[in-house]
Amino acid sequence: MLTESFIASTRSIEKKAQATTAKDIGVHLHELQPIPSLRSSFKKSSTQPNCLAVNATHIFTAQADKSVVHVYSRERSNQEAVVPFQEKITCLALAGPYHGAGTLVLGTEGGRLILWE
Repeated sequence: MLTESFIASTRSIEKKAQATTAKDIGVHLHELQPIPSLRSSFKKSSTQPNCLAVNATHIFTAQADKSVVHVYSRERSNQEAVVPFQEKITCLALAGPYHGAGTLVLGTEGGRLILWE
């Protein structure tokens, strides 16, 4: 059966007023076909635009206002690693095949590129 899904990443904003959304959850995997539903949520993530990369097995998120990347397993629906860097990461993308081991390309605040296999 054909399935269609999308992944949304959000940035949390510190507010004192109560919100209707979960504050700790920042990455959501939604399934649209065959029945629309929230498939999984990944906690402890707050990302800027262009700071989310996805392949068949993992989700990578560069954290807003921090110099770390969170790595989530799509199969186990949990956080696998927190990877620190010297500079704040401003964008990231995956180069290579979707169903294989690719190279994560990270752009830093200082204008450098980091390639991570």
